[in-house]
Amino acid sequence: MTLYSLLIADALGINSSEREAIRLGALLHDIGKIGVSDTILRKRGSLTEDEWGEMRKHPTWGKQIIGEIEFVRRAVDIIYAHHEKLNGSGYPRGLRGSEIPLGARIFAVADAFDALTMERPYK
Repeated sequence: MTLYSLLIADALGINSSEREAIRLGALLHDIGKIGVSDTILRKRGSLTEDEWGEMRKHPTWGKQIIGEIEFVRRAVDIIYAHHEKLNGSGYPRGLRGSEIPLGARIFAVADAFDALTMERPYK
């Protein structure tokens, strides 16, 4: 998804600084999952509502982790907003449209493309 994100950024003429933030964000987007129980991460089948509640915390945990590390801090917007949806139904903040940082919107398109074209174990 990093490559797809960078290809989209290049097509949009994104400057090199923002492009680097997109690269880092794409690489680290799920770092907050280190705070999610392995039982949930490895579960076969559907998650319960409580399990989904825990899973939905990973962007916040990722923001907390990355926000403390200077050289990757520019990726925070993507890590924190990569599950937001244009219609406001995403998480963790329920952002909508242009409230979602551009890098996170670019990553979301790359992630959707990857989900449609690649085999994923939970698909």
